[in-house]
Amino acid sequence: MLTPQISIIFLFIYSILNVGNASAQNNDIMFIVLGKMAIYNQDSESNLSLQDYIFVAEIMPKNDTEIENATLTNKEDPSQVYAFEKKRNAYLAYGGRYLTTEELHQNHDEGTYVFEYSTPKGVIKQEQTLRKRSNIEDMPEGKKIYLTQSGESVHPHQIDPNKDLVVTWDDYTHGMSQSNSIIDDLVFVMTKNKDGSNVDHSGMPFDTKACLSYKDKSYTIKAENLAPGLSLNLVVELATADAIMNNNIPAVSTYSTITSLEIKTLTIN
Repeated sequence: MLTPQISIIFLFIYSILNVGNASAQNNDIMFIVLGKMAIYNQDSESNLSLQDYIFVAEIMPKNDTEIENATLTNKEDPSQVYAFEKKRNAYLAYGGRYLTTEELHQNHDEGTYVFEYSTPKGVIKQEQTLRKRSNIEDMPEGKKIYLTQSGESVHPHQIDPNKDLVVTWDDYTHGMSQSNSIIDDLVFVMTKNKDGSNVDHSGMPFDTKACLSYKDKSYTIKAENLAPGLSLNLVVELATADAIMNNNIPAVSTYSTITSLEIKTLTIN
């Protein structure tokens, strides 16, 4: 399995989509995603370190729809084929892990990629093009996470489980709205148990629950979602989102930055 922060992923940048047979599929697929990610870890003393860079594609089905024979192919280089694997409720295909942006970009060019997969209603084939925005020089920089309770800064290993936890992050300097995208740039705040199961999630696009955008500056994890003596993985993702609708299937491409922080709640007698 990918690291917990990657299994949450909603990656988004400008996409061009050709869909065959998709009008019958809109009840099966929530969205598809193509992008590159910078993954950082933050320690308990607020030090930020790069984990790696990765290329990822995702198919998010609706209503537990089973997807089979799913692949992603580089249209310009058909020898580059990536198989999708089911990770909880999503299907992910990903390239290698890289410690430099040069390696990432050399191994995963910008350009057009082909999603092909089967649902119970038939085969879907979609083309999506990944292009980096002019306001991103290389990859988005890492962003630090900050925690407060009752208006006071709190150490990530000393969280009171009886109080709401307010999560903030460094300024989303490259976030924006674009006229050619159906959604604004996104923020995700996710809290997971060590087994990867969700404790709290800020919401995702194209779902019934509202999600965060670059305009949001904070997110509150309610005390009711916390408990004494927990060790949790808190993840904040800032994702560019250039998205279009084609035959009722949203297609999104992204350059995103993800920060993961271990948090612990106090044991209260």
